[in-house]
Amino acid sequence: MISHAKWAVVAKWALLTGLLAGGGYAGVAGVLQVAGKRTPAGLSVTTPEFDLGEHKAGHVAKVSVQLVNDSPAPARVLGVYKDCTCLMVDAPFPVEIPAGGAITIPVEVVFPAAPGPFVSKLAFFTDEQHIRQLRVKLVGVTSRG
Repeated sequence: MISHAKWAVVAKWALLTGLLAGGGYAGVAGVLQVAGKRTPAGLSVTTPEFDLGEHKAGHVAKVSVQLVNDSPAPARVLGVYKDCTCLMVDAPFPVEIPAGGAITIPVEVVFPAAPGPFVSKLAFFTDEQHIRQLRVKLVGVTSRG
């Protein structure tokens, strides 16, 4: 069995490597096991990356982003940053996630006019002390004609 001190080092390493790999907190969020006990990890995204496939320009893909609150207190999502006008987020910000609860936020992505692969990103801003952003990546390919 891993001691609590050793597990803390492993958890810090996982957090650091997740951040360095560009995954943000979503890359390492979840519920940790410490000496057999379930430990809340705060806010997380159940699916931090969506592969939208290949479609023609103008196609609208719909996904549902689920944000989970594993903490013992409610948390609020204050707003969202979208790196592209091709993204539409349907949520009445600010929105509260109850303790131990989850919310689902509908997102629509309009495939761009230029053919080829594309990447779009969302960042949900929270009032959580340790996790200020929850990041989501959306990738796809716009087919030719």
